[in-house]
This record gives sequence, C-alpha cells and structure tokens, in this order.
Amino acid sequence: MVTPLRRAAVTGDRHVPPKADKPEMTVLSPHEFAVLLLVNDSAEACELDRADIETLIERQLVTLERRGPNRSYARLTIQGHLFLKACGHARANLRAKASATAR
Repeated sequence: MVTPLRRAAVTGDRHVPPKADKPEMTVLSPHEFAVLLLVNDSAEACELDRADIETLIERQLVTLERRGPNRSYARLTIQGHLFLKACGHARANLRAKASATAR
C-alpha cells in the first residue's frame, strides 16, 4: 500500500497536511516575552509597544482594562499567568507576599 507521503516522495508531489482544528502554536519573540514580563509587573499600556500588546491579546495572554477616559492597563489573563509560571517568571500575588512576611 502506498501512503500519501510515500507517493509524494516517489512522484515528487508536495504533501500538504490538512489544517488541524487547533490553532498553530508559535513562539513569542524575545520582545513580546519582555512585554509580557512588563505587563506582569503592572506596566501601563501607554508605556508598552502597541504591536506587541496586540500580538499578546491575539494569543490571549493579555487583556486591556480601561481605567478612565485616557488610561488603560494591560493585565495578564489566566493563560498569560500560566505561561509565565511555566517559564519560571510568574510574580507572586503581592497580598500573599505581604501576609507571608507579616507572619
């Protein structure tokens, strides 16, 4: 039996796999990762590169939160927090740190 890959190798045809239902996984650029770390440190959205913020929003790692007519803050989503946690860069909750040091 000739499989599609074997036939492509023999005939020279290019095998194009069908699109999967899952979104394509791509790696963050170093600049996007740095912006994600800045968002983790509560940086204002106006201080960050708009293109990187839009990319992180598309990847559902960040969301924008409006605070007043001219202010918006970027916040990590749960996926963004889990991503940074997996990379070893998640910042602990400040309240948890404060209560731990008070004890």
